[in-house]
Amino acid sequence: MRPTRNIVSTCLLALAGLAASASSAQQTDAAALRFDDLFRPAAVRSVELSPTAEYLVYQSDQQVYAGNEELGYVLIFDFSNNERIREIAWIGENTLILRAYNRDTGRSRLYSSRLGLDENGDLAELAWERHPVRGYLHDALLDDPDRVVYARYRDDDDVVAVDLYKINVFEKSNRLFRGRNKINTGSDEFVEYVEDQAGNYVVGLKRQNGIPEIWQRSAGGGEWQQRWVANKESSIHPVSVSPDGQTLYALSNVTTDKTAAVEFDLQSGTLARVIYEHERFDLGGILVDDDHPVPYGVVFSEQGLLRYHFFADERHEEFHDLQEKFPDKGIVIIGRANDDNVLLVSASTSKDHGEIFRCDKLSDSCEMVISLSPWLEGKSLSETLVLEIEAEEGLLVDAFLTLPAAGGNSVPLVVMPHGGPIGVRDSRYYSGDVQWLAHNGYAVLQVNYRGSSGYGREFVEAGLREWGRGIEDDIDSAVMRALQTYPQLDRDRIGIFGASYGGYSALMSIIRNPELYQCAASFAGVTDLTLMFAQSRLHRNPALREELIRIVGDPDLDYEEQTSNSPVYRYRDIRRPVFLAHGTKDRIVDIEHSWRLRMLMRLQGTDPDFVVIDDIGHGFSNVREAELLYDPLLRFLDKHLMP
Repeated sequence: MRPTRNIVSTCLLALAGLAASASSAQQTDAAALRFDDLFRPAAVRSVELSPTAEYLVYQSDQQVYAGNEELGYVLIFDFSNNERIREIAWIGENTLILRAYNRDTGRSRLYSSRLGLDENGDLAELAWERHPVRGYLHDALLDDPDRVVYARYRDDDDVVAVDLYKINVFEKSNRLFRGRNKINTGSDEFVEYVEDQAGNYVVGLKRQNGIPEIWQRSAGGGEWQQRWVANKESSIHPVSVSPDGQTLYALSNVTTDKTAAVEFDLQSGTLARVIYEHERFDLGGILVDDDHPVPYGVVFSEQGLLRYHFFADERHEEFHDLQEKFPDKGIVIIGRANDDNVLLVSASTSKDHGEIFRCDKLSDSCEMVISLSPWLEGKSLSETLVLEIEAEEGLLVDAFLTLPAAGGNSVPLVVMPHGGPIGVRDSRYYSGDVQWLAHNGYAVLQVNYRGSSGYGREFVEAGLREWGRGIEDDIDSAVMRALQTYPQLDRDRIGIFGASYGGYSALMSIIRNPELYQCAASFAGVTDLTLMFAQSRLHRNPALREELIRIVGDPDLDYEEQTSNSPVYRYRDIRRPVFLAHGTKDRIVDIEHSWRLRMLMRLQGTDPDFVVIDDIGHGFSNVREAELLYDPLLRFLDKHLMP
């Protein structure tokens, strides 16, 4: 279904106007915070700066606007609620593309739009087109703004690969992805490609049974040659190639525990050196300029916030200047003009979604473009603090504690383990879940237990098959550290609540340690580890089943251990109040998990609070859906934890 198109030439929703509304929000501070205030999404998302910094594009709810403060903003797309915008990018100074996914049909479409001045001198959309597509933008060809290199996934005989197509996004054709537009000839099994400065694809990454391989060919084309093969399963993400074509810069943990920035010598086929490895954290990215592919820095998540490390002095000074302008805020550079003189910067704390600034390096000034949550300005929200815990086996675990802004000498604590459990982590950025609980008088503790992402391979592997054991040991250790560090926390009023794995963890925690936890609440939680293997999708996908075995254990070989760590088989050991909530359309953790535990608990004579949420899956897509969980959840917590 094509989106509603409502093109206007006047400013519909100037970002500056939204920012100005923050002052009126401050005047309403006397009004109590509502659930909507804390759970509504940021005012705008996906803010992107055009190559010369003349225009901005942004998403507000289901609408997409583009323009600038002087000319106004044009509404270029208005999507229905069943559409999800996946990608917005400038491919030229006044040309952009957008990819949207339809949740009902499962189809994706690529939309293109060209801005310009109409006959009246007003900003308008001069052209647009759409195409069915499955993939992602690989390269924007800024010198040829109607064309892009688009990547499409291909799955042949269980081998997933990526094909590259050079397409004209304004071409009125349903055959954009025909053979003559394909440019990755002779490389049908590669999953990633890297081009040189001239735009030639000279490096490819292949995976054979999880083992990465690096291939290369000359800038003039020719046959691909294998240059390097890893000796074990590992991660590698190629980023750029040196100007002489001899060095590949990549993120990898082939020779390191943490994901690090490395150099591959393509001529000798060896990993030449590790450029930078953090002692505790995985790197999340390598920073390079489009016109200079040698890395100038890296990014990583440190104790819940994005951090930078720069190799080039001028970049370090640039970021230091930004930090001085925004003290006590987490800073992320989200856009940079081609001439490097204008930056788009996000500055935020755990108390709100933050603000977007346009920073001009020549004038050494930053101007706020938009407050992402103006309705929260002037409100009393809670800061998130960091705890560092040495857990069992010498593991160093991060935890984040949010105390209610109202303070108090006796504060109840809600422990909130994240889902996953493998490859997921909590952060210190704004969370409506955390702030709502804090606003209602609860301290909230989040724990990046063993298995969480961002802390290296050994830390992830330490969480494998540790359901109900080592992971919960880490959570208990974090609780004890929080009680020792913050004496205002009431050790006799501790509850635990989580979703998915977090729900499982909550239920197992009151089984393992009823003296510590007074109650447990689970949304979409696993209650039976063996039941997880009954999903039909596992029978259709053997690789997915093997991955679940790696994370949980083998239900045939480890049956006794899995049942002993399943709440549904330990129902007789549940002696604390329980809250169970589940969506009827959950395709990840079937509602049968909660039904079974409820039935057995009732047979035992302990009836849990039970909430069935119709037409909800494994999470929520809007504020109203989330409120269906949090209204009864808060009543449950208040009943058992509040005096």
